[in-house]
Amino acid sequence: MKYLTLLVVFLAALAVSSCSQQAADQAKLREIEAKKNLPLWSGGDFDYRGTVLVYNVVINQKPPYYRGKMPLNFKQSQLPIPNTAIVLDYEFNDCVVMFARNGPIYKGACATNKTGTKLLAEAKLKYFITKDKSQGIEVEEFHYGQDGYLIFYCKSQLKPMTMYMYKRSESERLGKKNKEYFFIWPGGF
Repeated sequence: MKYLTLLVVFLAALAVSSCSQQAADQAKLREIEAKKNLPLWSGGDFDYRGTVLVYNVVINQKPPYYRGKMPLNFKQSQLPIPNTAIVLDYEFNDCVVMFARNGPIYKGACATNKTGTKLLAEAKLKYFITKDKSQGIEVEEFHYGQDGYLIFYCKSQLKPMTMYMYKRSESERLGKKNKEYFFIWPGGF
């Protein structure tokens, strides 16, 4: 009986600690919302009128943060510019990830439902030079709940590749995300 009482006390303390951490995370998420002036992007950041090429993409090697079934299938829309691939969006089964650009340079992305009526998440890119003098890319991620409030925040690092870049790590995590949207990005930076 003594051990059962100790176990109950321990589990109660653990639950209180978990609730305290969730409340602290929520307070930090509200602070981030206020500081970052969310949402980051507007419709003009993704506006393009003209010819667009759409490709069916199949990736057989699982990206590190992808949690779906393999092979990974999605549609990629891009501008019809010779010898370059300026990607406009990736269309997955349940969402669309649109890429914000400043000319040919990507500056971020947003994920919406398939109809574009619900903002699910946003991301902002930061470019830097690593210690070994190579290109580094940090992604600041903002994920939203059903009510439109921020529910998850993190900073992630991308692994530069040729065709695509994959998320390789996350840091400064707050809250809990519903889904991973920014596990793959256009390559060729």
